Amino acid sequence: MESYRKHFTLKPVKLHKKDLVELEQILSAEMHDPSDTLKFGLTTSDHREIEANSASELFLKTLPNYTDNLSVDLRTWKNGYIDRTIGLKLHFNNGSVNISGTDETWFLGKCVQLDGFFKRKRPWYGILNWILPGLLGAMMVISVLALAIGIEAKSGLGVVSSSILIVANPFLLWLGLKQKIFPFIRVILSDPHRRLVNYDFWVFIVAVLTLLVAIFSVVAPLVKHPNQSLQPTSPRDVR
Repeated sequence: MESYRKHFTLKPVKLHKKDLVELEQILSAEMHDPSDTLKFGLTTSDHREIEANSASELFLKTLPNYTDNLSVDLRTWKNGYIDRTIGLKLHFNNGSVNISGTDETWFLGKCVQLDGFFKRKRPWYGILNWILPGLLGAMMVISVLALAIGIEAKSGLGVVSSSILIVANPFLLWLGLKQKIFPFIRVILSDPHRRLVNYDFWVFIVAVLTLLVAIFSVVAPLVKHPNQSLQPTSPRDVR
């Protein structure tokens, strides 16, 4: 019997509880046989395994505020054999979907539905996951240059702000690699009234503002007093 299969990797994903309900509706729309199964599974930070047969059943369990390890599996049966499967894996810095089925119309429809669903669930910082190391490297170079110019121009604000960025840069890189900020996978399981602090947004804003302060504080004096450029002093001037 002819079958259709597709595997595709996901870009950064951020889901809330309502998104899991929507995902369940997409997956379970064609479940008719009593033997059809849909399973949710997640692993907590303390390595506790949690499984459920629906999103509503999952929400009744004791859950962490968020997880970066979630799986969803669908299997439907026809005439004693499996005719449709969908497997979703979200883990740390990787996400993937596997779809297979014997019905071409169903197969193509689910591919379109799931592709559209996950495109809508990309976080605002999605592109930063790919460019964060390079971005922090460029920020380090700019900070070192700003520090050197700030020292030469005797700009206290420039020296302080540049120094803060130089010290913070390795720490921000470590947080990024550990998925503590700008996480590739984030499934938020807390209730809406217990929203987590949006550290990603504030880290980004503070870093950008500090960099702008560092640049402005060393550039402004040079623009204001162009004749006092950073030229070496000639022997005549010493006399």
